[in-house]
This record gives sequence, C-alpha cells and structure tokens, in this order.
Amino acid sequence: MKFTLTDYQHDVTNTVVQRLNAAVAMFDNDGARSAVGLTAPTGAGKTVIATAILEKLLFGGGIQSPNKNLTVLWLTDDPSLNEQSRDKILKASSLIQPSQIEMIDSTYDREVLESGKIHFINIGRLAQGATSHIATGDSRRWSLWETIGNTVARRNRDFLFIVDEAHRGSDFKTGDKKTIMRTILDGGPVEFPDGAGNKKTIVNVPVGVMLGISATPKKFEDAMNGAADRTLFKVAADTAKVRDSGMIKDLINVNHPSDNQPTDDTLVRAAVRDLISYTKLWEEEGAVSGGIHTVKPLLVVQVPDKVSEATLGNLVSSMTAEWSGLKQETGKAPVIVHSFGEKKHIDLPDGRMVPYMAPQNIEENQHVRVVLFKAALTTGWDCPRAEVMVSLRAAKEHTSIAQLIGRMVRTPVAGRIDTEGLDELNSVSLYLPHYDKDEVAKVVSAFVGDADVEVPVAVNPVELARTTGIPDELWEIVLPKEVKPKRTFASETARLATLGTRLDGFKIGNPYNPGVTLTQEVENWVSANLMASYLRLQAGIDEDAAGLLEVTYDRVGYDQYTGQTMTTTALAVRTSATNIRELHKKAEARMPDASGSWLYNALYALLGDHEEAVARLSAMSVHEEVIKELEGAASRLIDSWRRDFQPALSRLAVDSRVSLDEVWHPHGVPIAKDFTLPKAVKTRTQKVVTDGKGKATLEDLETFKRHLFADARGDFPMAATGWERDVIAKELAQPGLLGWYRNPSAGAGGLSVSYVEGGVDKSMFPDFLFFYQVDGRVVVDIVDPHNHSLGDTPGKWAALSRFARQNPGKFRRVAAVIKNKAGVLKSLELTGRANTVLEDKIAAASGGEDIAALFEEYGGTY
Repeated sequence: MKFTLTDYQHDVTNTVVQRLNAAVAMFDNDGARSAVGLTAPTGAGKTVIATAILEKLLFGGGIQSPNKNLTVLWLTDDPSLNEQSRDKILKASSLIQPSQIEMIDSTYDREVLESGKIHFINIGRLAQGATSHIATGDSRRWSLWETIGNTVARRNRDFLFIVDEAHRGSDFKTGDKKTIMRTILDGGPVEFPDGAGNKKTIVNVPVGVMLGISATPKKFEDAMNGAADRTLFKVAADTAKVRDSGMIKDLINVNHPSDNQPTDDTLVRAAVRDLISYTKLWEEEGAVSGGIHTVKPLLVVQVPDKVSEATLGNLVSSMTAEWSGLKQETGKAPVIVHSFGEKKHIDLPDGRMVPYMAPQNIEENQHVRVVLFKAALTTGWDCPRAEVMVSLRAAKEHTSIAQLIGRMVRTPVAGRIDTEGLDELNSVSLYLPHYDKDEVAKVVSAFVGDADVEVPVAVNPVELARTTGIPDELWEIVLPKEVKPKRTFASETARLATLGTRLDGFKIGNPYNPGVTLTQEVENWVSANLMASYLRLQAGIDEDAAGLLEVTYDRVGYDQYTGQTMTTTALAVRTSATNIRELHKKAEARMPDASGSWLYNALYALLGDHEEAVARLSAMSVHEEVIKELEGAASRLIDSWRRDFQPALSRLAVDSRVSLDEVWHPHGVPIAKDFTLPKAVKTRTQKVVTDGKGKATLEDLETFKRHLFADARGDFPMAATGWERDVIAKELAQPGLLGWYRNPSAGAGGLSVSYVEGGVDKSMFPDFLFFYQVDGRVVVDIVDPHNHSLGDTPGKWAALSRFARQNPGKFRRVAAVIKNKAGVLKSLELTGRANTVLEDKIAAASGGEDIAALFEEYGGTY
C-alpha cells in the first residue's frame, strides 16, 4: 500500500482476509456458501481497506499466499461510484496496476471474466433494458449474465463477488437492484433476449463467497435478509478507534438565523468568510507540514430546484464581492462550478458562465472553490475538502441535509490536525438561512440519529476573545500535556522495520553501512540476531528439528477374536512435503513481523536444504527465549537509532518528524507536548433538547462569569452538569481567582493526558483549569468532576494521577471530584504523591463503589 493503514484499518484488513480464507475452505470442504461483511462508518476509508484486502489476496503478504487465479466482480448501483473506487484503488495500491482493473461496458464481450483482474459493474448494465449489455446477437456473443454465470461455474472458489454499499436498496421492496444483486449471489434462472428476438433462459449457480461493504453491521445483516444457506461473517471497524484516528471531523458547526428577517445574502457572505478563514488556516498548516497537508477548501451551496439564472447571478455576485479570489480570470480554470442534473453550462445575466462538473470530479480539481448543486449530490460524491456548506432550500428537507452533512465529516488529510492554533481545521461549517431553531433541531436529530459514528454538533457557535484585565503572565504560562501515541505495533520488530522504511522514505543515509538502505539494514540485523541465537542454541534446536522431519507412529496388531494386543511395532517416516509447508506457514506466523521469512532465508543459505531450514525455523519459532531476546534487542536498537539520527532528523519538516513520533512512541507511551492558552475559542450557544414525545427543539445554553474567554457581557455559554455548576460556584467564591478555562473535550487546543483502555490508546481531557494569583505569581489548578460509576473512570484518573506525579511543581492542585450518596462533593488530591500507591489503587478499582471508597480513604470534602 502507498498509504500507511491506521490501526483499525490494519486490524479489519487482516480479519477480513482470515474470514475470506475460512469461507473458501468451507466451500472447498462441502460447498458451503458464505458472505463476509466489511462494515465501517462513513469516512473510515472502506475503499482503502478493500484495496489492502485485494492486495493481500492477489499478491500475498506475510503468511498469505498469492492467488493469481482470483477473479473479482465489484458491483455498485452507480457508475460514478465505480469510477471513484477505481481511482481510489490505484491511488492507494502499490501493486494493483491499471491493466488489472476492468470497467465493464457495452464493448466487454467474453465467455468468462479474466483471472487476476477486478471487474467493476453497476446494476444498470444488467437490467432488463440494458440490451447492449445482456442481449446476444450480431454485436455480442455473450450476454453479461452468461459471462458472470460461466465464471462462477468454472472458478467459484477463486471468484470473489464484492457488493459496495451493500446496505443500500438491497431489500425485496426495491425490486430491480435487489433482484440483480441477489440473482448473482444466489444464482437461479436468468432471462435475456437473443439475436433472433427470442427470450433465452440460463440457470446460474450461486456464488460461493461474497464480500459486502456496508456502513454498519445491522445494515449488512438487513441486506443479507433472505440469503438462505449462507453463513454470515461480520467484521466491523471499531467506531471508537475510527473517531480516535482523526479520520472524522471533531465538530460540526451549524449556523441559523435568530432574527425573523431575510438572511440569505448575509449568511452566504458569512459562509464565504468562513471559506477565506479555512483557506488561510490550511495555508498555515501547509507551511508547518512542509507542503504535505496542502488543501484547497471548498464551499458547497445548495439551491432550490427551480432557481432562475437571475437568482444564480445575484448569488455569484455576492460571493465574488465578498472574496475577489472567487472571480473568474480569463484563460484560467473555473473557480465556481455547478453539478445540476441538467449537466450543461449556465450563462448568467452579467455574461459570466458557470460550467458543469460531475460530482466525482470535484475533489481532484483543486481550482474549484465553490460548487452549486440542487438535491442529489450525495450519491457518488466523495469530497473531503468540502469544509463549508450553505443550503438555500426550504426548511423541510431535514433528512437529505443530514445525509449531506454525513458526506462532509471526513477529514481531507485522513487524520486530525494537531498543530497548535489550527483546531478549526478539525471542524466543518453549515449555514441554514431558512431554518428556525425548531427546524435546525430536526436536522441535527436526523444527522445524529443516522450517523455511523458520533460527531459533536455545535449550534450557532460564536468566537470569544480573551477577557481583558487578565495579567499577561497568565496568558504566557506553558503547561505540560500528553498526546496519545498514534499507532500500535504488533511487535518491536515490526516497529523497527517501520522505522527503517520511514527513514529511507525521508532519504536518511545509513551511517553504519553506506550504500545499504536502512530497510535492508533492519533485515540484515534481525537475521544476524536470530542466527546468533541459533548458533548459541544449535544442539537443542537441531535435535528438535530432527524430530520435526520425522513422524513416528505405532502399528498395533490385535487378535480379531479376543481383541488382545498381539504385536506393537514402532515406525517412522519422513514428514511429507504438505506437512512441511504447514510447518513453514505456522512458524512464520508465530515469528514477529517478517523475521520468520528472514530467518528462513538465512538458515537456507547456511544449510542449503529447504526442509532442514524449515524444521529449524519451526523449532526456533516456539523458543520463547529467542523471541524475547529479539524483541528486547529491537527496542534497544530503536532507542540507539533515535540518538544517532537526531542531527539528521532535526532538519526534517515538522510533519515528517511527527510521523516518526508514531515509531518513537508506541502503544502505551505518551508523547509529551506543551499546552498554552489559545488566542480565542469557538463555542456553541444552543443545544438540542427532546421532549417526552420525541420532538426536538433548540434551547439557549446557560452562561457563566469569569471565564478567560467571554462575550461583551462577560458571559461564557456552556452546557454544564449539576456537579460542574457546583464546582464552578465554589471556585468563583475563592479569593485570588483570576479566571477559569473550560478544557475542550478533544483537539490540539485542550490539555490532554494519555491513557490505555481495553488495549487502545486514548486521551482524557480534565474538565477545568482554574488560575489563581498567590503571593504575586500565577498558579494553576486542574479540577475534574466526573461520574465515578462510569467504566472509564479508573483508567482516566489513574492516568491523571500519574501525570500529576510525573510533573511536580507544574500545578498547585490536580483534583478529582465526585458527589457521594449524601450529595456532598468530595475531592481526591492527586499531586504531592511520592509513589504509585494511589494511582495503582485507582487503576485496580472495579466500579463506582471502589472509587468512592478511595475518596473516603484518601480524599476529603471539596
């Protein structure tokens, strides 16, 4: 792959390949049919995952053998989706070639589909009216139905049927699509016209193995409803991991008018200003990342179906008046385009022309900064750089707008922007001029209710500047924080191999063996380490290997009348080639990363015999001491390389150094960073509330005083729990308070602490920072009120306790706060701990009662 897969993408890829292998084995055994469901939320990179799966199946990798006979048929309900998927595969794969992807059209006329190829087809090619594709005659020898049927009949074990967006329109009620997809999947009679004008009927056999790509496990199950005699394997991406990966935006800002007056033009201009702001921020990020994160943000404007050219002219005039960068220059590529169903250019009254562009082409044409559309831009549209949207349609299309929002939540650089001061790039903005607060509530509810992964929505957010009258010393404070490691490695050997590859990619020379790449250096080092272990343990390893090359068994003779044992003979035979292959495969699977393959090569070079090398590899793969020593040595070598390469690495672009942080800081090792207060904060002013009948509406948030960021009245809007209100009230009553800060729950603008939960690296953001003036200097308190009955409490507060212990003197107080059964706020002070006794007890707590007991033992009244 050209892209580095995220942890969840890597996990899902491997699991799907395992399930597909199991499905093929079941089919080989007794003809059992299966369907594997790859389910991942919007923005998780389903096509990238599918590409990685196809690479493994076609070309092998690790313990997976290549299958050059594999024939893939990829079905969608839209030709543009096929084109989009093909382009994504070619951009992502380093192995799949353009010649291996076939876009089936009316000219495709073969008896069977070709081996080693991915064939894209949409249901329209197989519908009854698609005579140029399914009718045989002078211009066509084989109906596509015959081509598919022949392929399944001849290569069923090597045939993979992929259904993209398997959840969409696949139930019996939708008719044609269901029939086409299910006819391929389940087989059966198919009727089509022949060259003589007659109807020809063939009977196709069912597909053995299917891979369905869908948004959620339930949607995949619904799609497979009625698929008789087919085993379902469900492989779902962990939505929490998807969210943590930064592939999805952190926040959706929804803006609507509060006044009962015309606002179309005003809010369109506000959206253009947002576009300008996003453009400047992306330029900053591009500079920081050394040009790697280069994004041209897009404004999407939805207009009514019946819109006049005069109205469009006024709209374009308002946008170009607000930003001259949207004006069309003679001879330059278009800046404003449309994707209307009419698919022809629009001549505006002022002489300007707005050209048509197909939705799937917008993302790659970076010169386009504004796209106008009407209703259906969601199908076949994938445009992560769409950062701002305005809908000028009537306030009655809640579901369609919610679906469009869902297409805008993916991040344009496939990851969260962690640069300080650029948090706004982790959000998108939506303007709804014709929606009042009740209508906006319906849109938000529709989006949240149908979202594949949770994305917070901020209604009518405002930007608040720093409060005046605060000492400069407070604004200049630099505090420690932690960022969670971004990648989990299966082993230290895998981490070392990744490091070698990354350093080669950055053109870092090999100081130990000039002329040898660092990727090769890793392989040589691992091979030498393992061979040293072999030579040290050779006597025992060779003895074990001899046993593996021979199978011993007893031949026992029984008296046929009495059943008594008459003879027992010990026999031995040479292990078969098939079992040797199994030993080889299992041994490489047990060894970390590619070390098994490298060790086999070294052993074969030494011994000159395949079976002898495999036997010794197998014997070493179960030797725990060998693996433990390799892993420890690999970890130490990584640390050594970090010191040795530091001068060269310090000259790399920031983004390149950040990518190496993934290697320097593996799973469970936080990345130390600095926290400073931002120049301004953006926060929501309204919230969605639902009554007992399910009706949603908006309410203004309550406001609080003395926040470090406030409006002209000194107010800071915030949704607070009862505990949080009590904490704020107590702190506001304390002498010396300069102000307080509501720590964000995500993003680079918050003070975060890294912790591990369920084997996954996560970040916790303590709720409040309180700033006091004590003896002429500014001190900082962290206060984190939290419902201690929640399952994440032990992991979060144990990490916060560790953080306080590892940063002595940085905070005056670090307090965890609960409300006990009597309704009294209790505080547990985490600073000043000389040992890990308290944090160990917090981590070992099994529930709210255990946490409450620790507060009674170690804490006091807040």
